[in-house]
Amino acid sequence: MQRDRVLKLSNALLWVMFWLNIVGAAAFLAFVLFSFGFHQMLFDLLARKYAGRLDIDMLIVAMRSLMTIGLAAVAVAWVIIRQLQAIIATVAAGDPFVAANARRLQAIGCALLGWQLVDLAMGGVIIWTARIGADTGGWTPNVAGWLVTLLVFVLARVFAVGTRMRDELESTI
Repeated sequence: MQRDRVLKLSNALLWVMFWLNIVGAAAFLAFVLFSFGFHQMLFDLLARKYAGRLDIDMLIVAMRSLMTIGLAAVAVAWVIIRQLQAIIATVAAGDPFVAANARRLQAIGCALLGWQLVDLAMGGVIIWTARIGADTGGWTPNVAGWLVTLLVFVLARVFAVGTRMRDELESTI
């Protein structure tokens, strides 16, 4: 009974994240397109804010870079969300220990590795943006994210071995 509520809540949250992810993708894409279509207006707004203290064209390139990295993060999140939804479906069906879930966990691990690389790229752009004199929120490497990535790869291996052992046991009975 409790598990069903957890699964339902998890699935509902994943659907919320799925739609928020789509909204995020649209927002990132809209900004990139806006920055090209209304370059002069964006340039003028930023020029007023920074009043000659930095290279505005360089700042716009940095902003476009961050939005493009955001699009990459959306793609990674999409993979994670869809794989988790598929895993939850097998749990709800009563048979989560299948080879497909080991592959799904492997895919999530790869996506999380991609997420960490996206985070490093974002950190590089944020540091670069700060160095040219723009206001930034700062950035620090996400050590916990690397640990979680490793954990998911290990769990994928555990699932693969466990599934193989279960299949061998079932074939001998």
